[in-house]
Amino acid sequence: MACLVVGIILFTTFPFNTTTLNWALAIFAVVAFWYLVILKRSKAGTVGYRMGGVRIVGMDGQTASLSTLTSRMLFVPLGPLIWFLDFVWLSGDKHRQTLHDKLARTYVVKATAVPLGTGKILVRYHEILFFNFAFQEIEVPTTTQADALPIIFGI
Repeated sequence: MACLVVGIILFTTFPFNTTTLNWALAIFAVVAFWYLVILKRSKAGTVGYRMGGVRIVGMDGQTASLSTLTSRMLFVPLGPLIWFLDFVWLSGDKHRQTLHDKLARTYVVKATAVPLGTGKILVRYHEILFFNFAFQEIEVPTTTQADALPIIFGI
């Protein structure tokens, strides 16, 4: 919303040229980085994450690093394509991770979740749209597969 307001102010106040466009893109990039990386890493979280009561953690169960969240943010320009792929992927994933979470090695867990232990990190290979991918995953305990992730993260 802030980017829209700044864009309207820039384009109504200043003539439309490459300088104005460059400023608008720079402001958009800063606001997007702040919202999608800095705010998601902070204790405050984004509005949606606060309403959903979730947060993003890394493979170790701690708050995800800036570099990890930045790599996760790089999927935003894919827009509806990544949403569709995530929806399809999430329905069959035993770890309940979206595709961009797998690539960034992050988990979205409840805000109150705490790691209950450690697990071995495995590499699983998947073929997606004729491309081969290797994803790091936490090995699930030998309990039932459906209950494994809540055991690891206490959700």
